Amino acid sequence: MTIRVLLADDTKTMRDGLRALLESDAGVAVVGEAASGTEAVRLTRELAPDVVVMDIRMPDMDGVQATRQLKAVGASARVVAITAALDETLAERLREAGAVGIVPKEEVFEKLLPAVREAAAANIRDSLGGAPAQKRRAKR
Repeated sequence: MTIRVLLADDTKTMRDGLRALLESDAGVAVVGEAASGTEAVRLTRELAPDVVVMDIRMPDMDGVQATRQLKAVGASARVVAITAALDETLAERLREAGAVGIVPKEEVFEKLLPAVREAAAANIRDSLGGAPAQKRRAKR
């Protein structure tokens, strides 16, 4: 099965690099790109990707707000956040918004592909009737 990914980052150069990284794996296809949070929400609803790679700092709607909005409208895509400045407060806000993974940009080339695979696997488990990841964590 091919993992369908939407890239959301306001920098085209970053999106190009992420696309090259992800598509170096034959099991991943980038199905769309967004340059803003609003565009990420719209394209996620239109394209129904398995995973959205979401930058935190974007124009018009940041990645936290966009992730929260995707969850509010019931989008099934899992969000893996990427950020240049990660601290515990931001990490907590991302988890509360519904992100299932957070990758610091300085580690994106080592950690993004495994994070996308893990998010997609969780999405598949959930669609087969497993407990959603957030509910599993809450039961611990």
